[in-house]
Amino acid sequence: MGNVQTSSIANQLLPFESYISDVPKLKFVESLGSTRFMKVARVETAKGPIVVKVFVFSDQFCHVEFYRDQLQQIGRRLLSHPNCAPFSHIYLTARSAILCRPFSKFTLYDRLSTRPFLSTIEKRWIAFQLLKAFAQLRIAMIRHGDIKSQNVLVSSSLWIRITDFAPFKPTFLPYNNPSDFTFFFDTSRRRFCYLAPERFKDNDELLMEANRNYGNNEFINFYEGLTEAMDIFALGCLFVELFTDGRQVAFNLPQAIDYKLMNDESAEIYLKRLLSHISEQEFVPLIKIMLDRNPKRRREEFLKLSPCSSYNLFPPIFEKYLYNYFKELQEQPTPDALITKLYVERDNFISMIRDLDCSSVSVLFINYVCVSLRSCQSLTSKMDAISLLHQLSKICTPVLVFERIILYLANSLTDYFALVRAEALLVLGEILCSVETIPPEECRLLDFIFPKFKLLLNDPSNLVKIALASNLGKFAQLAKRFFELNAARLRSDSPEQQSQKDSNLSQLDPKAAFVSPPLDMGKSSTRLEVFLSNEKQHLIETEYKSSQDAITELFVTLCGSENEVRRCIFEARNLDLLCQFFGSSRIVDVLLHMISLLNDKNDWRIRSAFYEACPILAKHLGQNRTSKLKPFLLSGLQDSEEFVVIEAFRCIYLLLSQQLLSSSVIFNILPDVVPFLIHPNKWLRVIAVNILTVLESSFSIADIYCKLVPLLQPFLKEQLIRLNCFDLIYETLEQPISRQIWDLLLKEHHSFELISAIEERKTVENLVVVMTHIFLHLGHCRQILRIIVIK
Repeated sequence: MGNVQTSSIANQLLPFESYISDVPKLKFVESLGSTRFMKVARVETAKGPIVVKVFVFSDQFCHVEFYRDQLQQIGRRLLSHPNCAPFSHIYLTARSAILCRPFSKFTLYDRLSTRPFLSTIEKRWIAFQLLKAFAQLRIAMIRHGDIKSQNVLVSSSLWIRITDFAPFKPTFLPYNNPSDFTFFFDTSRRRFCYLAPERFKDNDELLMEANRNYGNNEFINFYEGLTEAMDIFALGCLFVELFTDGRQVAFNLPQAIDYKLMNDESAEIYLKRLLSHISEQEFVPLIKIMLDRNPKRRREEFLKLSPCSSYNLFPPIFEKYLYNYFKELQEQPTPDALITKLYVERDNFISMIRDLDCSSVSVLFINYVCVSLRSCQSLTSKMDAISLLHQLSKICTPVLVFERIILYLANSLTDYFALVRAEALLVLGEILCSVETIPPEECRLLDFIFPKFKLLLNDPSNLVKIALASNLGKFAQLAKRFFELNAARLRSDSPEQQSQKDSNLSQLDPKAAFVSPPLDMGKSSTRLEVFLSNEKQHLIETEYKSSQDAITELFVTLCGSENEVRRCIFEARNLDLLCQFFGSSRIVDVLLHMISLLNDKNDWRIRSAFYEACPILAKHLGQNRTSKLKPFLLSGLQDSEEFVVIEAFRCIYLLLSQQLLSSSVIFNILPDVVPFLIHPNKWLRVIAVNILTVLESSFSIADIYCKLVPLLQPFLKEQLIRLNCFDLIYETLEQPISRQIWDLLLKEHHSFELISAIEERKTVENLVVVMTHIFLHLGHCRQILRIIVIK
């Protein structure tokens, strides 16, 4: 493990697991890579997963205690520094040295190529933490010596830790022999080199350096020779990789050696060409300083610049608030505790984001919430996390909403808790409807979400189905919106673009591409345009049918669910959105499913829901087709539950107010409406009078006197000239039937026979007082009872 390679490979090669088995506390899980220098694996311990690096001893006697002590010293010095992850345990066995460090799913190298790709503010946040990590190394008087993207651990919440401190790697390398570099530093075989130019020396310089550092000792001291300037250079190379999204590396080994040897003018040209690839140009002066070939000037200029405090590079909120706050979040023992802290303090950081006008940093909070949401155990924490995502969605960009928030909410639709599934569904609908613009690359989002909705149709909890039914109208409008976006994209493609797409598609799957039409030489362009236009129209029609079928399947299935779910479907706002989506061609299908509400004789609320929904449906049907509602309106007037009758009356009133009923339908239902003017229920009397006032403005005087007044005559004390005054009509009504008499008649199974018998004996003078009172209302009762269906 020193500078001199005496025997780099053991004579007897054993399976990886055999070395891990020497430490009973470690349980091998999987190999993460193997080189001649070290083997890397993921193992499980009682405290969770960790990463181990195994150095296999050669056959000759090998002493590593000196390097173990150095690594332990590094660990002690960096124990309190949050952006550093030194080796936590070191096990020495007879065959190997096993170094243990924390496990992280991603390194920075992995994260740069993983979706969702890093946004600009996220890359700046990573750069800020890397600079903080370097400052922590300075405080601890530690030099890393091998800073690169594979040695930077990135958590899912984007917290950065530098790891794999290696004092056993050589400080200086020969520039005319790549074997040492390959053995110690090129473990990934990517061939990139982030070593500072001063670390490459010729053989004579290396020999002098070795004699000076070794002396009479067997081991080299890692403090000797390794400087801050070397780590600054490596950090600058890492910034180049970060701000080019991993597509560009500063140097490979030959380029690094050439950079050391070239003259100043050539070095300047090389840097200028390299830095031109960086998207964030504000960082170019900083990186140029960090890549300076002069180590003394590099260090002095870098420390003088103090980049963490530069508002040109980082938003002020990074230094003033975010870093310390997120450091506290890292210290939370569980995801539930982290969510609780965020939820309790949500007003503070949201108001700060708004006050400082830096809404882009909301993505950093979204990362923490989304990561913790997946790991939360308690119902309260999950509900709080969903609420936080809802609030953060209001201050972030549509791209972040679609790339981050929507996916995690969709994942919550399969949560164990029914309340979480329902809340995720409600918030999902609200967020999607509130987004003003849909990124073009997200136009197929519903292809991902709708299959999850179909799974909810069989959810064991009615609460989830109610949430889906209540938002079905919103999702229908979203389907329409996404369809229009797709259609617009198809229409906007030129023939050349579409032809290129077809060519690319045919290379991937020949069956998926359009069949190319035969083209004549003279008319090829015109015929191609016509053909592609027809294909586009076919695709648009297919998309439209698919969206209609998807919503229809959800609608039909929910209509067959429990009554609570069905009532939510036909809620006014929801039904209005559904009718807009289905269009006039499918409105009748909606009516057919609504009729099923009237078939439930045990639940008056579901029958009442039908009449609450009728005005909405009639608005989309139009006056020409509202005659289909006549038998259902009459059925409502004959219902045994007065609340249903009230809703039927309210429905008639709204239809009349909106002039959605034809004259023939109105005159057909009036004989059943008028007798309710003397009903015992005051609500029914009031709404019946309201209907009369609406008719006054809808009919001619001739119709009123010839058709309406004769119907009203038995129920009015005096004849009225006009019907436009509610108070006057109400005061003129005959005395209503008493509730006691009405209830008595309803309980009597032979009410009509009873009334007929009383009429026949109306001259009998010894009738009891109650029967005399009944006689006064015999005619009225007979008329209403003919309307009411008595079972």
